[in-house]
Amino acid sequence: MKTTAHLKTIYIIILFLLTTVVFAQDSIRLFEPLPRNSEKINLIQPKGAIIWGNSDKYTLENYGAAKVKNGITSTGTNRKRGVYYSVVKQKITINLTTFNNMTSTLKVQTVQNEEYTLKDTSFENALLNIAGTGVETEEVQSYAPFEKTIRGSITTSSEISKNWDINLIIDKTPSLFLELGNLTNGNQTIKIIRTNLDDNKNINENGNIPEATQFYELLENGISLGAVTTKNYNGDNSIWLKPGLDASTKLILCSALLLLKKF
Repeated sequence: MKTTAHLKTIYIIILFLLTTVVFAQDSIRLFEPLPRNSEKINLIQPKGAIIWGNSDKYTLENYGAAKVKNGITSTGTNRKRGVYYSVVKQKITINLTTFNNMTSTLKVQTVQNEEYTLKDTSFENALLNIAGTGVETEEVQSYAPFEKTIRGSITTSSEISKNWDINLIIDKTPSLFLELGNLTNGNQTIKIIRTNLDDNKNINENGNIPEATQFYELLENGISLGAVTTKNYNGDNSIWLKPGLDASTKLILCSALLLLKKF
């Protein structure tokens, strides 16, 4: 009896592990990648462009122009038992206008929690006070940023396009092939994941993209609709889109990918 019960337990554990692996593969790794004939839109920052405050301007080659406004960062900090806890908030607005005069406005707020400690610099500060400098030093001893939450919406001038909500969580070390968030208009949901070049070989026929490159990718019903290289990519910045998208969908995807490019 004990042997039978033991075998049943082992069988249940094996069945659970197999089910978990299959689910993980289906939900993370199995999707239809962008094809070889994907539309490539280069992101160009005009030479000699004047950047006002925290605004950046980009030309989307053969498509349109975008203005990215990074709002003023606000920080709230509390201290407990020598540890500082901060909440950093920022608003980001992206206005995109196509050469066909379609427009979109993306507005989000980012929220990031941080935790840090300061090194005891009382001795150094005492010396600075004796010297009459009127300056005090402060040195961070440890710093731990937590995940960044991004929430907002995208609206367009299109009469047939509904408003879209965007929800996203960026970890300090984002994992590949895990769902980071989504775009949704109530009827459609587009997942946001992070991928690498192994899943985007079709768009690297010329071999210009380094092997270590990572992407943010947008998936709907297991099909990739678009991708953009991450912030750390040092090459030419581009957006890739699935061919044959309607104008409204293309506008929404470009807006979202411009935002993702910042992270």
